[in-house]
Amino acid sequence: MRRVCHTLTGKAAPSAVAAVASGRGVYSIWGTVVHENNSEQPYNNLSITQRLTQSKGTRGFQVATTPAKPFKELGTLTEPEEYLLSALDDDIERIMSVDWTFDFDSWWADRVKSHESMYRILYNKDASRLLKWVFGNASANTKAAAAAEAKLNYLKSALKWAQESERAYSAIANARFRMQREVFDAFEREKILAGCVVVCDELAEKVPSEFKRKATMDVEWHLNNMRHWVWDAPTAKQTFKRRLA
Repeated sequence: MRRVCHTLTGKAAPSAVAAVASGRGVYSIWGTVVHENNSEQPYNNLSITQRLTQSKGTRGFQVATTPAKPFKELGTLTEPEEYLLSALDDDIERIMSVDWTFDFDSWWADRVKSHESMYRILYNKDASRLLKWVFGNASANTKAAAAAEAKLNYLKSALKWAQESERAYSAIANARFRMQREVFDAFEREKILAGCVVVCDELAEKVPSEFKRKATMDVEWHLNNMRHWVWDAPTAKQTFKRRLA
């Protein structure tokens, strides 16, 4: 819980105090509930107990559920097939929307593994009979299997390059952390900056074209932040003219 301290020490100017206080807000665990807008049933007409127990239409409900999508071109689908295809589409959209550096969650690896397991159960003939009895056997639906495989491969590729981007960010963040606290020589700082540029360039060379813009933009932002902590870099500017010009 975030709290706002109303006790001011010292003799600050009244106008400055008013300007700071007016831009602050008091946050609490109850404050997050009010902003969970529900278009079907407005929260203004609900009691506080109903607001706390209402889940449909909230941000938490959207994260915990998968929106079903129609796949008429694939013919008749079972419910597990419809879930798998809808979840793959939703996760592809979500993973391309989140940051691939400091905000990337290791939960994505488990999520992709769960999709792989569901795909094997539904479409692989050598899967466990017990699991096929629970989730159904859709191995005869080759059209849906091909569509699910293509979506799954794309999601796996996005996960791979998101993890590579996170590794590049971690290298830059660790170098910045060490430089800010231990390195104060201008020439040594310039060498650390040059090493971070190499990390960014190596990522840009490896990443495929469909993920290149997303991966490089997220990592380059942190490279620019690293550049802020280097007083001058004449040698690095001559070596990496495009990055540090």
